[in-house]
Amino acid sequence: EFNKYLSIPKLDINLDYDNLKKQLDEFIKKGKVQILPFQYADLNSIIPRYFNHEKPFGLGKKKHEFPDAIVLSAIEVWCEKQDCEIYLVSGDEDLNSITSKRVTAVSSLRDILDRINRQYEVDRIKWFENLFSNSKTSIIDKIKDKFKEEIEDQMSFDAEISNVKTYDVKLFKASIVQDNKETGEVIFQLDVDIHFYADIEHEDFDNGIYDSEEGRWLTYGRKTRHINASTTQTVEISIEAFMTTRFCMIQMTMMLIAFIVVSHQ
Repeated sequence: EFNKYLSIPKLDINLDYDNLKKQLDEFIKKGKVQILPFQYADLNSIIPRYFNHEKPFGLGKKKHEFPDAIVLSAIEVWCEKQDCEIYLVSGDEDLNSITSKRVTAVSSLRDILDRINRQYEVDRIKWFENLFSNSKTSIIDKIKDKFKEEIEDQMSFDAEISNVKTYDVKLFKASIVQDNKETGEVIFQLDVDIHFYADIEHEDFDNGIYDSEEGRWLTYGRKTRHINASTTQTVEISIEAFMTTRFCMIQMTMMLIAFIVVSHQ
């Protein structure tokens, strides 16, 4: 019943599995991926965790908790054999709240990059953090301008969007994902909540005339909608700064690099 509104392409299900397997093997080799068999897991440590309601147990979702516990145990045993520690990247709240001598749980790769960058040049990093904190008004203005450009570019193919106004932007914790000491540039990555208003004009087929023989609409109107919505986006902010000690002066340039492709809502 939607054929008259949308032209949906056919799905190509003739996948080349041999080629996909080859690409996966190449990724595992280049990425130096090591696959840990579940046999590493120690059941003697998993069962007490379950009865003591220790993470990842606690919410009663046994279907998910036991596989998570097996993964965690396998990693811990492997780390003990290798005498090393490891980062565990997961968006799961129970896994992120685990306490382990060998495993440090983080919610994203950018948390790892942030920890690495903070190990060195501590005073310099703090200085850049202060620049970021003191520049929040400018950062928010740049995010508003960039968001307006992005939403107009993305939606221009399907509809005409106008009167875009961002009236509230909330910044969350920023992570330092790159530190280029040679160029004086530090790149921050963070999530932002953006509340916005926009007018969207699109095609209206409710009172149009459709020619079934030709398979097209002969007449149709247009309709305008007023959108008041919110979205969570990931952005990168680049701050390039250097200090000229001769004049005891700080010069700073700041740029919103991009909205990351990942959109939360």
